[in-house]
Amino acid sequence: MADIRPFAACRPAPGLEAEIAALPYDVYSRAEARAYVADHPGSFLAIDRAETTLPQDIDIYDERVYRRAGELLQDWIMRARFVQDGTPCYYLYAQTMGGRTQTGIVACASIDDYDNNVIKKHENTRADKEQDRICHVDACSAQTGPIFLCYRPDPVIEKIVRKTKASKPVCDFLSEGEVRNQVWIISDPDDCAAVRSPLPASTAFTSQTGITAVPPLSVWENSADSRIRTTQEKRNSTISFPSCFRKMNSASWTTTALSTT
Repeated sequence: MADIRPFAACRPAPGLEAEIAALPYDVYSRAEARAYVADHPGSFLAIDRAETTLPQDIDIYDERVYRRAGELLQDWIMRARFVQDGTPCYYLYAQTMGGRTQTGIVACASIDDYDNNVIKKHENTRADKEQDRICHVDACSAQTGPIFLCYRPDPVIEKIVRKTKASKPVCDFLSEGEVRNQVWIISDPDDCAAVRSPLPASTAFTSQTGITAVPPLSVWENSADSRIRTTQEKRNSTISFPSCFRKMNSASWTTTALSTT
């Protein structure tokens, strides 16, 4: 059974969500990313693509780029642009576009479950892109890119999702393309226990790694340089959707919750 656990996210301070939110880092060319960050210096893209804040002659994979990403993230945390929840929680992330909504559960998944094929592999990613994100995570000491998962719908989970979504979200904003982004926190201990119990029983977890262009879970562990191996009990941040969902070109959860290492 898959071991899917809650965690204490570091997320944008109230009122800053729309400013910090950014599309996935890899949908931009280098020129597009630089132009966007110039116009939106408070966007998380400045951290995800930190070369945009450095001279143009610096290679995008230069060590200074990753160091700059870590410096920016720590600066934003020190300036209270991010806040961290005090206890481990599950999070709901809903995207609405064209009248249709998809809702995912944000949590931490086990790297061992990926290696042991409890979490099924969906597709592979490119080695150079994997190494880029490994360096980025190491420099930031945070998991800045979640892995998408699918799971079989479960009535217990659906009940808690409906209950939670009946309350006021902790953030609610429109991103590019008129996509509505909403986040709720599942913090009640009983609800967390109820979510965690059926989640492992929904064994059909499928890794949608390629969607977010971050490395497969095991790549974090097998990297000689990656500190992720000893953090979060060998876990990676994930967004788990009920099976059969439609990907929307919306703000990445990267901008909304960080699993700090």
